Amino acid sequence: MPIKIEVRHPALCTKNNLLKVAECLRDEFTNLPPERLLIFLDCDDAQCFREKWGPMNRGFFTSLNGEMLLTLGIPIDKWPEYITRHFLARDPETDKYILDPKTGRIPFVYDQVIYLYGTTCADSVGRVMTLAHELQHFVQYGFHRELHKRNFEFCGRLPAYEIPTEKEARITAKRIAEKLCGMEQVAHYIARKISDADSRGALEADEIKQWEDEAKDWRFIQKLDSSISYDLEIETERVRRRLAEH
Repeated sequence: MPIKIEVRHPALCTKNNLLKVAECLRDEFTNLPPERLLIFLDCDDAQCFREKWGPMNRGFFTSLNGEMLLTLGIPIDKWPEYITRHFLARDPETDKYILDPKTGRIPFVYDQVIYLYGTTCADSVGRVMTLAHELQHFVQYGFHRELHKRNFEFCGRLPAYEIPTEKEARITAKRIAEKLCGMEQVAHYIARKISDADSRGALEADEIKQWEDEAKDWRFIQKLDSSISYDLEIETERVRRRLAEH
């Protein structure tokens, strides 16, 4: 399976534990796309991502080619080198980057990347929910690319959690986290995220709307039945029709 898990952490024991968690979670997905995927678990919060996506963001999935990377809004040359060195081609003997003579660019050795912040990885439930969520996006992009693209058209017209690809990812994340971490631990984590969002919104006047939306998102997840089956194609069409009527 062309998936590489890279953990950045100074403590070997913690690094190995994070690797085991990620491998166990990956194995919960019985059918994954054939694309080459790099999963990068950080011990820090990469500042370029944090500045772009704000304090609520816990991680992301992106393709390294095409529109999706443009949507991410952060050029590869602005990413931390400690991340890019894992997906840009290097000579194994000299460790220097290799240029493609035809394009003059350094080729990618992976097709897609999942990134988790250090603050996300530090929480036992948060890292499981976030990685499961992003792996579901990897599945959607790999097996249902046209549906994945169609769902991008709903961005800005609906709350994120009502977009079918996002709802499916939330269902998957909650289901896997409940299995691996326990239902009680997941319930406590979600309640804490709601409380944190409510209290932050009250303190940070310039970000009130964002924190209100964050609290709504977690309340939505709190009410989700993780056992339900979800048909992405049917739900995408249902949302498309509903928006077309307005």
